[in-house]
Amino acid sequence: MSEILEQLITSGASGAFGAFLLIKFCGKKWIDNRFKKDLERFKAQKLYEFDLLLTRKTKWHEKEHEVLSEAWKKLIKAHNSLKFAIREFKSFPDLNKYSDKMLKRFMKVNNFTEDEQNFMKERNEGYVFAFSKIMSYRDLNEADKALSEFHIYFDENRIFLRQHIKEKFSKVGDYIGSSGVSQKMNLSDPNAIQDFGLRALEKEEKIKPLIKDIENIVQKELFPEG
Repeated sequence: MSEILEQLITSGASGAFGAFLLIKFCGKKWIDNRFKKDLERFKAQKLYEFDLLLTRKTKWHEKEHEVLSEAWKKLIKAHNSLKFAIREFKSFPDLNKYSDKMLKRFMKVNNFTEDEQNFMKERNEGYVFAFSKIMSYRDLNEADKALSEFHIYFDENRIFLRQHIKEKFSKVGDYIGSSGVSQKMNLSDPNAIQDFGLRALEKEEKIKPLIKDIENIVQKELFPEG
């Protein structure tokens, strides 16, 4: 009887220990598997976040390059339009020698508005002077239009440009606008004490080195070395 009891106790003890070892082994296995799965999920999540960040950064750079290219084209157009509007020497036909019929045809071919036609007829300085005045205002209006197109595009997309680049574009835009204002004052009052025509030219001269700076920046951004 004592031997049977001893076997049962031994057997029971062995089973409990075995169960303990089995639980410990299985528990460790489960923890290891869980750790591996969590680690894989962590790696996958980080890889996804990295890919997402890289994709966003790539798209951002692509957008920045697009904005740089388009803003540059619009800025150059605005600058060239200004230069044309404020240039001092322009050639015009000698309209003072035209007959009324020839003058009427000339105004029709050049799409004169009713106000422009009246301006031509009312000026005492002669048709050449009146025509030069009209064309100067037309050229300045084209410069204003080109500058407005630049500002609209730049204001809508400046968020994609870095600060130092934005400042360069803004500064050139301001100088173009200021030079245009001086030219308007020159046209409206050519006999003013201040020579606004000269001031327009002086302001335009300050644009050239800034344009060169932007050109260098754009070249470096679009075509980085190495």
